[in-house]
Amino acid sequence: MGSSENASPKAPLPPCPPSVTHWVVGLSGVCGFAIALAILLAVRPFSNTVHSMFFLLIGLAVSIFAVDLLWGKVHKRTTTGLDFARWRPSPVRLAHCPEGKDEPGPAHGRQAQGDRRW
Repeated sequence: MGSSENASPKAPLPPCPPSVTHWVVGLSGVCGFAIALAILLAVRPFSNTVHSMFFLLIGLAVSIFAVDLLWGKVHKRTTTGLDFARWRPSPVRLAHCPEGKDEPGPAHGRQAQGDRRW
């Protein structure tokens, strides 16, 4: 006997899992792309195709970033790892040049040796 006999045709479907990205964010990307395309077709600010494509991508990215940041408040989620209650700027962590080496970065410093105090 097949498994289709056991399945009830009137059984409710399980709910869809919540999406990480809201549909409004995707729609804003489409709108940002459309607005950038309309500007390109109306004004024609670039003669180079590569620059026009960069303009389209920037229009897309800015619209998605703005909606995610301002409406979705993604920077306040706990999964980002940002703790706004503990704001400790440190120039040592930003540019660390140990032992007088010219290249800043963790590959030359204590972090490469496993020291995570800074």
